[in-house]
Amino acid sequence: MLELNDEAIAELRKIDQFDFDIFKLRRATRDNELVTIVPYVLARHGLIGACAIELNCLFNFVKTLQSGYKNITYHNKTHAADVCQTFNYFATNGGIKDVTKMDNMETMSCLIAASMHDYEHPGVNNMFLVNISDSMAVKYNDRSVLENHHIAASFSVMYSDPQCNWTRKMSRDEFKRVRHMIIETVLTTDMTKHFLELGLLSSRLENENFNPADSKDKELLIKIMFHLSDISNPVKDWRLCKLWTELLFVEFFAQGDMEKMHGLEVSQLCCRTTTNVAKTQIGFIDFIITPSFNTAIRVFPKIAHVRDNCEKNKEHWAGLFDEYQKEQDSGNKFLHIVDQYIMKETKASRRSTLTQGEKKSKQPQQRNVNLTGHQRRTSKNLGGQDEGVKVDLVLRMEDSESSQR
Repeated sequence: MLELNDEAIAELRKIDQFDFDIFKLRRATRDNELVTIVPYVLARHGLIGACAIELNCLFNFVKTLQSGYKNITYHNKTHAADVCQTFNYFATNGGIKDVTKMDNMETMSCLIAASMHDYEHPGVNNMFLVNISDSMAVKYNDRSVLENHHIAASFSVMYSDPQCNWTRKMSRDEFKRVRHMIIETVLTTDMTKHFLELGLLSSRLENENFNPADSKDKELLIKIMFHLSDISNPVKDWRLCKLWTELLFVEFFAQGDMEKMHGLEVSQLCCRTTTNVAKTQIGFIDFIITPSFNTAIRVFPKIAHVRDNCEKNKEHWAGLFDEYQKEQDSGNKFLHIVDQYIMKETKASRRSTLTQGEKKSKQPQQRNVNLTGHQRRTSKNLGGQDEGVKVDLVLRMEDSESSQR
């Protein structure tokens, strides 16, 4: 049972918008954005029944993942929820499902993969783990260390607890398909594979036999769009773009500090005293984001609007060179992020009120969004009316409203 207040429900109704603000959902759900958004999006697509998902187990699984994401600034549960929402947008309004003929199992696998894709991320990159001979690097032979860990650790949650095994009603062949898609999509988030995968797509686009609905071309497209969902911050609304970027660099600079402590060469972008964040984003947009999305747009023209945001954000960054030079000169401490974001959200997490079926009397405007299809009544302070809201009912209301516009 997900207990959602009116604010959270209002935010979820914006789930198909490209400028969806995951931070607002995080606040509205009192730090439970991941375990809220994953079941909701799956229910919205009708995938819980269609894919034989054990709903209570899915809830337990995502709740466990959510608690396993570390309290770091970027590679956290909020980012995982954001990737889930972004891929959902690309799959629906962006045309992935229509163009590639994605079936239910493939769509579901990608949405759940988003919740898993950075599970237990330590806030440092693969190269750092390799350089310090971390146990994860040893275990995975220095190859896609974090990505392999995210996958293996997430599946271990499912395997080790029957109450988290949301696939137990699936056939063996169905499970093999789901596991394959999750593994492939998450492994593609390793940035060292970026140019290889993009090059493969560019080559395929020049081939007269290219068919986005063909199994191999489809899988390549899905993997690339999942990867682009993961690095989509530069094409989002400016406020979100800037916030996510600064949160990322808090992690980068912390890694640089640790590299100095270990006597290692400081990685690119991780040195507090030599990195102008605004300038780095111009390069990231020019060499990574723009070529990637331009290639994707050739297949999915409905996402062409992201180029406008990207260009606007590039102009914003260009106008902030001096401001970020001052940050660099002061050691890039980003105290405004640490003070205003991390501490505030940490306090919010302590007030978390996520329960499975428990009613919180101190939240009079709370509604019960029950994904199992059963309604419950709220307290009399809502006028004694049945204010229970099922996910499918909420969605029918939205569909009805859309058809009347």
